[in-house]
Amino acid sequence: MSDFIDQPQHRGGVGYYNKLPARTYTDDGSTWSVNNSKGIFAFVQLVPNVELVEEFGDVRCDGGTNNFGPMGFHEWDEALQVCNCGSSDKPYALTGNHALLFSSLEYIDVALGNPDCGGTIVYIESSDEGAELEMVKVWPSASARTLQEVLRLLLEWEIAGELFDSTEPMADIAKQMIIGLGMTEEIKTWIWDNVPPNKVQLFLEGNTNAQEPTEPPDITGTIVEPWLLDLIQRSAGIGFMPTGA
Repeated sequence: MSDFIDQPQHRGGVGYYNKLPARTYTDDGSTWSVNNSKGIFAFVQLVPNVELVEEFGDVRCDGGTNNFGPMGFHEWDEALQVCNCGSSDKPYALTGNHALLFSSLEYIDVALGNPDCGGTIVYIESSDEGAELEMVKVWPSASARTLQEVLRLLLEWEIAGELFDSTEPMADIAKQMIIGLGMTEEIKTWIWDNVPPNKVQLFLEGNTNAQEPTEPPDITGTIVEPWLLDLIQRSAGIGFMPTGA
């Protein structure tokens, strides 16, 4: 199997999902950069039969169909008038969070994952740079600028559930995804040993800068690279994950 660098590097191409090392390409008169300052990866739940709703004039293309659709972890309790993150503001209905408006999305698709593994990692680019930064920094601590950081977050959330009795939905989804994605002990060890501690671990350790992890290493040439490449190339896109209903 080829490496990330041999894959298409345009937005949405498999190679584009490997954000490090930073690099610039020119093709057909267009120039673009691939780096970890634009776009975010987030592991999310997959909701069957996403409700067809309109918000600020927008609707989801996968709404109202017999498909699983990615959705953020923020959920509104109508009776208590509070979000499960503690906010008294309703999360956006189309994205399931407080920062990211659907209308600001410039690009969104599944990077890897499917309903069989309990969740998915999506890649998002927004016209709102502040929203991207907010997604990376705040609850539910499921977003990062690179895939390797999100993989570390999956492991940290699994530990939070198993050793610290976390009842957050992220802990359960993370556990399911680690199994469903076939993350071997060797891959786990590489992530633990090489990707710096992220938000969940830092928070559990009492670090006041828990939302500002250290930049991760490049995954090129590591045991993680071929595993991720295979997963990305086999993953179904949004709107192509039927529920069977």
